[in-house]
Amino acid sequence: IHTGMPTYFLRFSGCNVNCVYCDTKDSWDTKLPSNKTINFTKESLLGNIKTVLKENPNIRRISFTGGNPLLYTDALESISLELYQNHPQTIVNYELPGWYLEEELWGVKAMDIDLYRVGILHNHYSIDIKCPSSRLDKNKALDECLWNAEYTLQLIMFLYKYSYERFKMNLRQLVSLKAVIKDQDDLDFLSKLMENNLFKILKDKINLYVSPCFDESNKMCSTVHIPTLLCHNPLFNGWRLSLQTHKLIGIQ
Repeated sequence: IHTGMPTYFLRFSGCNVNCVYCDTKDSWDTKLPSNKTINFTKESLLGNIKTVLKENPNIRRISFTGGNPLLYTDALESISLELYQNHPQTIVNYELPGWYLEEELWGVKAMDIDLYRVGILHNHYSIDIKCPSSRLDKNKALDECLWNAEYTLQLIMFLYKYSYERFKMNLRQLVSLKAVIKDQDDLDFLSKLMENNLFKILKDKINLYVSPCFDESNKMCSTVHIPTLLCHNPLFNGWRLSLQTHKLIGIQ
């Protein structure tokens, strides 16, 4: 939905999902060497963002990615609020794994980043549904992915009820759901997911994207021909192709 917009990306370390095909595995560890990470306080990070926005006036989008940004909910909540108050034209995007995060790590419902105060019109949530090819343990992959997808759909339903009932706003402004497809097992998983009652309720209300899988050398490794899938498979009617544009134009 925001493809091609000038964006300032902030990648946070630490991840509880650890996908097999992840292209930034060095972001999983919160204790990275000093040459691979910068330690920010909440205040210094906000100052950095403000400097970038001032020096790059065409940037109207900030994207928190990872790792898993939800590990830093408290800091991002206040940063989002500050940006909403002082840079209302700037979209804050959260790139999130659709995966359960233990309550003791963040203390509040995932993605409920104090929406009443932050301003629901200011944020966008790009959520990655994890397919079986992302899992190391193939014996548990299907059940594990289905459970986490159900959990993620419940959270999106929470956002839908909040955004529509309070603001009568279109959920497409707020949520994009993406699936990385590598093989037939992933297709079978998504077909099963589409039978979920929550998915049936939400599918016409959110942005749906499918993306090919890339290996660690940035070579596409999907055995599924996605253009054919989108053009001919009725289950994927309304889904759109998502590509990692920065890889295509040589930006790290």
